[in-house]
Amino acid sequence: MDRINKLTSGDSSANNLPNLPPADKAADQSVVSASKKPNRTLRSSLIRWFLIMALLPLMIITSLGYQQAHKNLSQAAADSLQVAARAKAEQMKTWFDYRRMDISSQAENPHNSALLQSLEQGFKSSGKSAHRYVRSFDWVSRADEARGHLLTVNRRYDYIEDIYLISNDGIVLFSVNGGTDMGSNLFTGPLAATHFADSARLSLQSGVTSFSDLEKYAPADNQLSSFITAPLTDEFGSRIGLIAMQVNLNRIFAATADYSGIRKTRVHYLLGADGLLRSTSKPQ
Repeated sequence: MDRINKLTSGDSSANNLPNLPPADKAADQSVVSASKKPNRTLRSSLIRWFLIMALLPLMIITSLGYQQAHKNLSQAAADSLQVAARAKAEQMKTWFDYRRMDISSQAENPHNSALLQSLEQGFKSSGKSAHRYVRSFDWVSRADEARGHLLTVNRRYDYIEDIYLISNDGIVLFSVNGGTDMGSNLFTGPLAATHFADSARLSLQSGVTSFSDLEKYAPADNQLSSFITAPLTDEFGSRIGLIAMQVNLNRIFAATADYSGIRKTRVHYLLGADGLLRSTSKPQ
């Protein structure tokens, strides 16, 4: 019996051998967790790389598309501005072409040539200075007979501020408005340095219609003015002087400052040959 009990006790001990203490179980669980952690890290790395590989082409395509779209829009805007600028330039050229035709028509009118010849004859025979003669009774009697046509032209065209008849010597013998410059000499004295005088010299020397630059003209209260000049000839074709028009450029300024419609952010500038601004940069 004792032997049997010992054997039985021995078997029970053998059966209990696999039962590990708590410390050994914890160590075993750590081994299992350690074996699972590399698997999760590898899976995350693979997912990140797959996302990068999937998004990288999309990012490249998006970047290239943006650059191309930006380039196309910039080019379209530049092309649109060039087209608009050419259209404005053509509009202004047309306006000036019509003004040249207007003054050429007046230069060919025999009444204007006859009036200038009459005034110059009266001036030379008067023995007076130009300033005194243009305020004399003889001047009034001669001018009143023939200036009705020029008064009508001055009223008909809104761009004309004044009309002048000028002798070959540069003396202003007639002005529709009768301003302080009437009787002055464009080639000597205070007005000799004006753009008006430069334009008059060019027309007399070359025999062509000339346009002066913009300037603040003192006899017109320093109003911003420009002048168109054209030679006058007698019935034999000899050059006897000039006809000149003081013109305003309100229509030109209005065209460059057109802020109506959907083009409110588009601004046109009028520059001179010297690169200086001739038009306003903001709507008035």
